[in-house]
Amino acid sequence: MRTSAWCLLTLLLLLPWVPRDAGALTISPIRLDLAPSGRGATGTFLIRNKAAVRVAVELSMARRISDVDGKETNPPVEEGFLLYPQQVVLDPGEARRVRVSWVGDRNPRQELPFRLICEQLPVDLVATSTEGVGAHVRLMMRYLASVYVVPKGARHAVVVDEAHSEVGPDGAPRLVLVLDNLGNRHALMRNPVVRVSSGPIGKEAGGAAVLALEGPDLRGLLGENLLAGQRRKFVLPWPAALAPGKVHAEIDVEKKR
Repeated sequence: MRTSAWCLLTLLLLLPWVPRDAGALTISPIRLDLAPSGRGATGTFLIRNKAAVRVAVELSMARRISDVDGKETNPPVEEGFLLYPQQVVLDPGEARRVRVSWVGDRNPRQELPFRLICEQLPVDLVATSTEGVGAHVRLMMRYLASVYVVPKGARHAVVVDEAHSEVGPDGAPRLVLVLDNLGNRHALMRNPVVRVSSGPIGKEAGGAAVLALEGPDLRGLLGENLLAGQRRKFVLPWPAALAPGKVHAEIDVEKKR
């Protein structure tokens, strides 16, 4: 038992230094847009090894599925892509280009989201105690890049489908927004504006005060990605200037004034 504890302690002491080599891969760009057909249906990524040791890498394509809470799953893609090479060994400082070609549906109705998965093949680390008993740790670093197959003229169209208040675990009110992307392209919430009011917004506002929320007011939504056709739920801090209760909301993804 004492030997096992000593080995575990040794491993824990070693682990903080591992990522310097195990996590020294870079991928650029982090996003690649492909056309459904033609010359634009092929693009490249650059994989670079910035570690001081040789690194073996395996590459694959996966679907990108996100649920209403934003949890993403990545089932493997069985067809639709040509990926070359699928495995590479990189010397220290070496870079290699990886070619990605879409050979699937030439006329998709909406943007198709995928992931390029770059996995560093397992590394064995051995920690040996003074009594000669060793233990192995297998580490695998996993990197993700975005790949979109984008139909010509694709656009996002994000709307607020639901808006209501709820009480958080701390007893404070929170603003719940359910957004629908009715368009056929993803929407990245780089700098959105959400307008909220206790009454209808727009021509039928009837004099109700409208608050414009942006920046820090939208923590939990800012920077999020709403895929084409996706429905997402966001829980935000309740606006201090708005009395808790019934709420109406609308969103401008492009920060229109």
